[in-house]
Amino acid sequence: MVLIQKVEGIILKESLYGDTSKIIQVLTKEYGLISIMCKGAKSPKSKLRASTMKFTYGVFDLYYKENKLSNLISVDVKDAFYNIRNDIVLISHISFISELTLQVLKQNEYINLLFLELFLLYHFLEKNAVREYMQT
Repeated sequence: MVLIQKVEGIILKESLYGDTSKIIQVLTKEYGLISIMCKGAKSPKSKLRASTMKFTYGVFDLYYKENKLSNLISVDVKDAFYNIRNDIVLISHISFISELTLQVLKQNEYINLLFLELFLLYHFLEKNAVREYMQT
C-alpha cells in the first residue's frame, strides 16, 4: 500500500539514477533510514535540484512504500547547512559521520535518538563554523 507521508529527515547520501533522476538516502525521524527516488532532480530547471542535495534537513512529502523505494513529491527545506558546505574540513567530518551512519543502519531500521543526535551534531558544527569565521 502506498501512502502520502510527510517525514522529517536529513539527506545522508545521493546517487545518480539515469539522465535526470537521483536516489537519496534519508535518515528520518519517523521511519529511520529510507531511500527516495527523486525524478528529474538532476535537471537544471528542476525545483527539486537544490532541495535534494546532500546534508539538507527538511520535511519531505513522498509516496512512502515500506521496505521499497519511495517517490518524492516535494521538499520543504528547513536548513541547508551552508556554513558547513563552505568549509572543506567540516565537509570531510560530516561526510565521514554520514557514511558511518549509513554503514551502521539497515534500510528502514529505526534507532531511538540517532536522528536527534545527528541533527544536533550538524547544528553544532554549523554554529561553530560561523563563530570561527567571525573570529578571523
